Amino acid sequence: MEPDTEICPTESPPEPRAGNTFWRHLLVTAVAVGILAGLAEVCFTYNLPAAKQDWRAVLPPSPTGLMLFVLTAAVTDVLLVVIGSVLVGGLLRGLHRIAFGPVSSSPGRLLTRTLILAGTTGYLYVGWMGLFLLLRTDDMEGAYVATMLAGVAGALVVSLIVASLLALAERRLHPACAVGAWMLAMVVGVAATLPAFGSYRASQSEGVDIPLAGDGPRPNILLVTLDTLRADYVGCMGNNWVETPGLDALAADGILFEDTISQSPTTGPSHCSIMTGVYPPDHQAWNGMPMRQGLLTIADVLSANGYETIAFTASTTTRSINTGLQQGFDRYVDSLVSWSSVFGRDEFQNLIFFYLIGVAQNFEIRGDVVTRRALAWLDQRSDRPFFVWLHYFDPHDPYEAPEPYRLMYRDKVKDGLPMARIREDYAGEITYTDAQLQRVIDALRKRGLYDKTVIVVTSDHGEAFGEEHWQYTEVGHGSFIYDTTQHVPLIIKHLDSRGKGRRISQQVQLVDIFPTILRWVEIDIPPTLCGVPLNELLHGEGGTHPRRPAFSFNIVDAVDPDAPESATTFVDQVGMRTAEWKYIDVPHYGQPELYRLQQDPAERMNMARAHPAMCQERHDTLTKMLDRDRDIHADPRARMTPALLRQLQALGYLGGSEDEEPQPDSE
Repeated sequence: MEPDTEICPTESPPEPRAGNTFWRHLLVTAVAVGILAGLAEVCFTYNLPAAKQDWRAVLPPSPTGLMLFVLTAAVTDVLLVVIGSVLVGGLLRGLHRIAFGPVSSSPGRLLTRTLILAGTTGYLYVGWMGLFLLLRTDDMEGAYVATMLAGVAGALVVSLIVASLLALAERRLHPACAVGAWMLAMVVGVAATLPAFGSYRASQSEGVDIPLAGDGPRPNILLVTLDTLRADYVGCMGNNWVETPGLDALAADGILFEDTISQSPTTGPSHCSIMTGVYPPDHQAWNGMPMRQGLLTIADVLSANGYETIAFTASTTTRSINTGLQQGFDRYVDSLVSWSSVFGRDEFQNLIFFYLIGVAQNFEIRGDVVTRRALAWLDQRSDRPFFVWLHYFDPHDPYEAPEPYRLMYRDKVKDGLPMARIREDYAGEITYTDAQLQRVIDALRKRGLYDKTVIVVTSDHGEAFGEEHWQYTEVGHGSFIYDTTQHVPLIIKHLDSRGKGRRISQQVQLVDIFPTILRWVEIDIPPTLCGVPLNELLHGEGGTHPRRPAFSFNIVDAVDPDAPESATTFVDQVGMRTAEWKYIDVPHYGQPELYRLQQDPAERMNMARAHPAMCQERHDTLTKMLDRDRDIHADPRARMTPALLRQLQALGYLGGSEDEEPQPDSE
């Protein structure tokens, strides 16, 4: 009897689980959409400067930089879309399972693509709306919310249609149709980007002749700006309780200018004057609004003459998108993410990833981050001479120095003046920043670069702590142009000044820095610059240096009593200063102030009525300087994203609430 023979039926491969299919389609589509979104961002950022004159973005100037830029944008967006898809897709799939049971494979694929496409379309749409807010010129706040909601709903509908068409194409034509559609979109995105990439660099200084140097010297140049550092809080400027050993040693090894005047009491405009050598009415920048195009910068000229140009900045008010200060720099590191400098390179990505979805709302990074980035670059720099700008924001409010500087001056201020505790905290920030500067100088010495480097250290403006003036009590900065904010330190260590430790009392201005740097490298000074070179003073030839007035400009928000409902308006505030006289005016209101500085350095006794002819002469001079083709009286808040506006208001600008500003304490 033959044994029973068991016949095994042919086993068909198991059906893939619907859940696995769902997640696989979700991840594959998310990666494809993320890459597409990254390429779209690159396209946006390269085309926007050509479409909008005021737009500024930090974009790579080389093909290698472009490829790295594309890769960074794509990787970031893949992560964003994958994470968002997993969260949203998982949530909706769970809800669907609870309500209707398991998701089948085919509907799961359609649901997946709908979610991915809706998320991506909404992502790009929200980004464009954010850019619209940034670039808008009128008040659209109410329409913005309604348009945003309608756009998100429209994105969902469009995504469902597109996902359905892709599913139909896979069934009727070929399964690869969906992949082909993604690839075609990517190719179109790259093709749209390349022409803008080729023309971007030229648009920076289009129509402006850049002077070229001969065969003269090529010293390295280090420019350091210590934000919000008033002159009388530095040891070498006469302060006997704030410790600034780094600045004091640099002054002893160089030359100290005792009477340096800033062109603006706010960060953005002041730095634009330093970098362009022109007054604020000419560069037209304001905090949150970039300077106009067509200007030369220090970095423009030095880059064209073979310098490696790089900047490390520390605040919202010096970011490229808000100032245009990156013009001419090979690298402009303005990321406010302390652990990475990548996110300072893609403004559209930064706008979405940080400003709008609120992952980070930083308005500054600490000085140790700036120093760390600078020292890392120093170890990798090329053999070319360099121009480096370091910007330290720490002395700016809020005063929260790290240990051991936070309480370094606690209970040491006993002068009876207002805001003692706040001034102690401010001093701690100054000493901390001084220590960061010393780290950079020590690194230059260690690498044998100190004697080959010209070092310029200054501040953009000062800070007020309850000083009493003619009719006002001044706190903070940005509202007045008294010497509390306009008198700043300036120390220059050039190649021939080692050990001189000279002090120069003649009045100079921050716009003089640009022409002084050009004279060092024997480059002709463009006639458009407002400053004059300080080289004669540096070499002890003060008799040949012209004695010129210094000018300061500001835009202030004030309540117009003639306007309905006491509307806020933005008006010019102007100042003209000589060694003896200081004139201040708000021409819109016609309230001139005139102070004799030698007898009244605190600017308390307004002598305008006693000297009407002198006031009229200065009024006419300043009015002519303001008579430019410009539009600065529009409300600057109308062109800013809500997050950027909050950041500036937190720093005391653009109508920030009074309880956000430092207040006099009870001491």
